[in-house]
Amino acid sequence: MRHEHLIVRAETNRTIDNLFDDLEHAFVRMIDDLNMKIVRGPDLWYCTDPKENEGWTVSAIINTSHVVLHTWTGTRVAQLDIYTCGELRMQPMIDFFLRLGGTSSLMYKWLDREKGLLLVKEGHVGY
Repeated sequence: MRHEHLIVRAETNRTIDNLFDDLEHAFVRMIDDLNMKIVRGPDLWYCTDPKENEGWTVSAIINTSHVVLHTWTGTRVAQLDIYTCGELRMQPMIDFFLRLGGTSSLMYKWLDREKGLLLVKEGHVGY
């Protein structure tokens, strides 16, 4: 059985402060493009914590685990976490950020968590 975990930190070309509708649509499309099935969500929540944690969190429970995105108001930082017992592919995740206006930088770590925390691949995509 697979246990794949993809962790992404992206610097987007624009802030994600007011992209509620775009964010939800792009998030659902990414999950669909990954051939994963949503069983709950997506749930969007806006944190108003005054300690610089203000921003959107979007999550979905998928039939093989979860997908979560965090953003911070006033910044161009977005962090994506995908964990699945299914098969991961990079292109749907890259397309997700392109739909939100693109990125200037994207770093990722891809882990195999079946029998530990084996690093499968890591990289940095600059634009």
